[in-house]
Amino acid sequence: MNVSETQKLLTLAWGTRKSVMLRGNHGIGKSAVVKAFQEGQNATDPEPWGFVDIRLSQQDVGDLRGIPFRVNGSTFFAPPLWLPISPEYQVQLDRWMKVAGESYTPFQTHTRGIIFLDEFNRATREVLQCAFELVLDRRLGGVPIPEGWLVVAAINGDEDIYEVARLDAALLNRFILIDFRPTAEDWLAWAKIRVDQGILHTSVYQYLQRMPHKMDPSRGDLIKAAQDSAALFTRRSWTTLGEILAEAERQGQNICEMVTAEEEAFAVELFSGVLGPLQALAFLTFIKTDFKVLNPREVLHHWNKEIEGLVTQLSKSDRPLDLLGLNQGILEELKKILGTLGTVQITSMTHYVYTVPNEVAMDIFTRWVKQNSPQVKHIYDTESERPHLKSFKSRIAEISQRTGTA
Repeated sequence: MNVSETQKLLTLAWGTRKSVMLRGNHGIGKSAVVKAFQEGQNATDPEPWGFVDIRLSQQDVGDLRGIPFRVNGSTFFAPPLWLPISPEYQVQLDRWMKVAGESYTPFQTHTRGIIFLDEFNRATREVLQCAFELVLDRRLGGVPIPEGWLVVAAINGDEDIYEVARLDAALLNRFILIDFRPTAEDWLAWAKIRVDQGILHTSVYQYLQRMPHKMDPSRGDLIKAAQDSAALFTRRSWTTLGEILAEAERQGQNICEMVTAEEEAFAVELFSGVLGPLQALAFLTFIKTDFKVLNPREVLHHWNKEIEGLVTQLSKSDRPLDLLGLNQGILEELKKILGTLGTVQITSMTHYVYTVPNEVAMDIFTRWVKQNSPQVKHIYDTESERPHLKSFKSRIAEISQRTGTA
């Protein structure tokens, strides 16, 4: 399931009080999609949702069940601080605690929320048995959770790659088990928001926008990295790198400039430590060539002979995906222009569609029409004889005739 499908399933699971387990490789965003679901509910539900993130690999049985107390010859367990407790049981618990000479104040006051059990299959057998009660009976150590709380677990599924416990069929049968497979578009849409907010550096976004197949490692990559104990690129590590580069710029350091040999050596070490050596080299090459000049914003707002030369060079190369990625970047920049385009932007678009191959020019034009037809309509409706308008229309008409596109 991709991101939107997973969030739809979480909505259904919450309505039926069924536990969900997400299975997938590390670093693909399992915890992020669950957190995003909770944040989405907070944005629409008048009742705020809580979120509890528990790493089962770091828990002992006592951490889950809590501390035992004796009252009138019987034992009960004071639950852990993080556990949301149903209002009815809170009354009983408060009564028992007072008899034991203690006081009780609930820490989790939300009536709705998510208990996220991360690294589920890295826990010990004893902890898994304890968690079984939470998954199956929606209670822990006999303490029931509120009806409005959903239990979600996450595991790394490939036992040949990860040092994880094999979960028995009886336990898995208590979950809605889904294989989480987010698309490249899922990450790019998520990352674009953070680029606009200044949280992620645009270089990472542009690189993966042009080469989305570099976003996730292959199974072979995962196995080799595990054998070598080496860093490896994942969606999480790309995000980490984007955040570091953005933070560097906020501190007045532009790591992507690499003016001196020392600065380039530092960048290489940084990229390798986050992505692994092979992907670091590919990203370094991108930074030193395409990124510095073929920035979509520069193409749209500051077209010049240098940019034209690089677009021409790229058009003659065997890297068509790079141009389609550049198209997407330019379209994103066009979205930011609320009204019609100015002379500079229309002139840049005209130069661009005359420089790139026919199929690339038609790709950006047809997607631009779908994205914001008023901007394009203005070009065709303007009665002015301005050359840049006539040239743009002539180029599109020429491509349409050659390709048979209406």
